[in-house]
Amino acid sequence: MVSNLSFFFMASTLLISILAPVGLFLYLHLREKLSFKVLAIGALVWFLYTQVLEKMLHVYMFTINPQTAAFLKNPLWYGIYGSMAAGLFEETGRYLAFASWLKPRWAWKDGMAYGIGHGGLESILIGAFASVQSIILGQMINSGTYYNLREKLPPETFEQTRSLLLDTPPYLFAAGGLERLGALAIQIALSLFVLSGVRKGKLIYLPLAVLLHAFIDFPVGLYQAQKFNGWYLAMYLFVTFVLSVAYILKTRVLYDEQPPAGLLSKKE
Repeated sequence: MVSNLSFFFMASTLLISILAPVGLFLYLHLREKLSFKVLAIGALVWFLYTQVLEKMLHVYMFTINPQTAAFLKNPLWYGIYGSMAAGLFEETGRYLAFASWLKPRWAWKDGMAYGIGHGGLESILIGAFASVQSIILGQMINSGTYYNLREKLPPETFEQTRSLLLDTPPYLFAAGGLERLGALAIQIALSLFVLSGVRKGKLIYLPLAVLLHAFIDFPVGLYQAQKFNGWYLAMYLFVTFVLSVAYILKTRVLYDEQPPAGLLSKKE
C-alpha cells in the first residue's frame, strides 16, 4: 500500500509547483509592476525550445538513431548529453527572446518576469503533472486497479513504477517540491544572467550561460540515471537555490546602477 504520508507529500509538491511561481509573480506584479506580456513570452519560449525543439533532438538521439541510443545508455554520457542539450536550447531561446521580442524591456523586473514565466511553466507542467500522475497511480495501486495496466505497459515500466511508489520513503516525495523551488530560482537567476549579457551587448554571456546551465543540470541527469544519491542531490539543489537567490538580489542593485544606455523598460 502507498502510505497516506506519501500522498500528503505528493500533494504538497503539487501545490508548491503551482503556487510558488503564481504567488511570486502576483506578489512582484503588485510590488514592482511586472509585465504579464514578458511573463507570457518567458513561458512560450520555454515551451517552444524545450517541449518542441529539444524533444525533436531527443527523439532522434534516443529512438531514430540506434548508435546514439546505445551510446547514451552510459550514465555519464547520458548526464552530459542531457545537461548540454537543456543548456543549449533554453539559453539560446532566452537570449533570442531578450534580444528580439523583448527589446527594449531590459530592466530587472523584466528579467524577473521572464524567469518566472520560463521557470513557472516548467514547474507547473513538469512538477505538478508528475505529482498528479503519482497520486493517481498510487490510488490505483491501493485500490488494486493498477494491475489492469499490466497488459498496456511494458513489463519493465510496470514494475519500476509500482516499486517506485511502494518502496520510496514518504519524505522523498517532498523533495520534488523543494527541487521545484530550487529550479524556479535557478531559472530566474539564469534569465537575469543572460539579460545582463544582452544589456551589455556581449554575446559571450550566451555560451557561458549554456555551460553554467549544463553544470547545474549534470547531477540531476546522473540522478535520473540512478547514479546520484537523492540526499546529495537535495543538498546540491539547496546550495544552488541559495546562490541563485543571492545572485537575483545582487543583480537588482547592479541593474539600478548600470542601466543600458538609451533603453528603458516600457511600462504596461
